[in-house]
Amino acid sequence: AVLGILLVAMLAAPFQLVREAWPYGERWFYSFTINTTHTVVFAIFNGGILLFAPLLARYKMSRREAEVPSPTLVRQLVTDALVNHFVTSPVIGWLLFPIAVWLGTPPAASALPSMSQQFLLFCAAHSFNDWLFYWSHRLFHHKSLYKTFHKQHHAFRGSVGAAAEFANPVEVVISNQIPTVGLMLGVGAHPLL
Repeated sequence: AVLGILLVAMLAAPFQLVREAWPYGERWFYSFTINTTHTVVFAIFNGGILLFAPLLARYKMSRREAEVPSPTLVRQLVTDALVNHFVTSPVIGWLLFPIAVWLGTPPAASALPSMSQQFLLFCAAHSFNDWLFYWSHRLFHHKSLYKTFHKQHHAFRGSVGAAAEFANPVEVVISNQIPTVGLMLGVGAHPLL
């Protein structure tokens, strides 16, 4: 929650500058805001892992040959991440906007809630995300859904941070995006949160 508050504080001023010059309307700005926030967090954490990997190499667990991702799989991961972050997510944000407005989400240019409110919202949203992600992920392990929607996610046999979002677009929406934005959307939170 503290990292979330710091990230919001760092992004608030640049987002306000972008909002003042934004020519495409509130709906696309809402989509831009929630997608950019998600993409920045994804890039910071996964980019940080890649950046500091050489320094942390001695702490790395050894892998069997089958756990090392092939260059083809890594390229597919990068391609899917780009599609999900720059196509699927913006469209979902655009589609969610009327629901967000109906649920009380303020305009992106409005003031942020207090730090204590942000802290409580981040804690509640994290708990909601953990709970809903667990159950939706478990649902995708059902034999009628696994092969069609979830098998792609398990193509990485060894842990790779960025592969957490390596999934079919249906799974991206149901298991990643809805758990991530669900509580914030439901309580009408500021789009930057």
